[in-house]
Amino acid sequence: MRVLFLAGACPYPPDSGGTVRTYNLLKQLCARHQITLISPARPGSDLTTAFGGRLSGIAIAEIPQPGSVRRLAALASTRPYIVASHANRVMRAAVRNALCSQQFDLLHCDSISVVPAVPRDMRIPKVYNAHNVEAVIWERYVANDRRAWMRPILRSQLAKVSRYESRLPRMFDCCAAVSEEDRIEMQRRYGARGVVVVPNGVDLGYYTPLPDPGKPAMVYVGSLDWRPNQDAVGWLLESIWPRVRSDLPGASLAIVGRRPPAWMCDICKQSGVALHADVPDVRPYLASSSLAIVPLRIGGGSRLKILEAMAAGRCVISTSVGAEGLEVTDGLDLVVADDAVVFAAQCVSLLRDRERRQSLAASARSMVEGRYGWDSVALDMEHAWARASRQFGVLETRQ
Repeated sequence: MRVLFLAGACPYPPDSGGTVRTYNLLKQLCARHQITLISPARPGSDLTTAFGGRLSGIAIAEIPQPGSVRRLAALASTRPYIVASHANRVMRAAVRNALCSQQFDLLHCDSISVVPAVPRDMRIPKVYNAHNVEAVIWERYVANDRRAWMRPILRSQLAKVSRYESRLPRMFDCCAAVSEEDRIEMQRRYGARGVVVVPNGVDLGYYTPLPDPGKPAMVYVGSLDWRPNQDAVGWLLESIWPRVRSDLPGASLAIVGRRPPAWMCDICKQSGVALHADVPDVRPYLASSSLAIVPLRIGGGSRLKILEAMAAGRCVISTSVGAEGLEVTDGLDLVVADDAVVFAAQCVSLLRDRERRQSLAASARSMVEGRYGWDSVALDMEHAWARASRQFGVLETRQ
């Protein structure tokens, strides 16, 4: 199949949840399809080498970074900020030029942020890949933010993103969701039919089981420039970590991720806590920790960080929000705790119980091997592509 693939962010290097998903799906799919990638530019990124020369074409869109005026305009736009702040003529022109100069069987839109670049007037099967149901995330922002001045802004964004997402099932011939929960949400909220579940996955060859270091060390991995992860770090250091440290004075906590804000750097300057920013490889930090924790209270989709920790043989403690969207069983594949006191108590218990940690880790590794390899996930995306082509054919016949 000849596919025009629109990426919301440069997929290499894969240093965020979204780019990990995009990169690994592309790596699998370009071995079997003729894929032309249109991607925002990223300094130093060699996409030809990153995909082994298997992409049929690459168009780099040099998109200027938005200044403060453009950010304010995006906030005031009738469209949600995530869309308005990324909309630009460069990406739209690149997409239209590709469609006018080449023959494609399908257009794949890989992010809500690049939906404005999809031409409405060009007849081609279209797939929308929903990394999250954005309205779910904004509802959780509203529920968790205690700043009175911020709540009207959050409610406004929630209304805008709900309206925008409601149009997507009519714009695309097929939508893909990362979990059954998201599929149900898209159907319930927006009447989306025939949504195909294309779960997140993990590179089972890259993340291999690591020996338990046998020390009271925990790690939290996430993109620290993403607001849900910032909320998680704040809650962790304010409400969970002091309780763990009280019971286990020798415990340590590593927080690992890209682009942490200044305030996070400051609050991590406390005993037993180490912040590791913009690391090239998270595996050494998983290797030196006995426990991977995911204290998320806000989020959508499903968590790649959990799959990666499980594949690396790490025992995981997560909130129910952190674990949602994954086919995991509490007490068998991981431990789920939503209250700060219970979360801390479970951390202490597992840090003291190596045998239980290893049992949970072994079960989790077996589970991800059977369900979440990127090779099988790519087959699900091919199913979405085939469904879009069939649906497009039906509509064309009716017109």
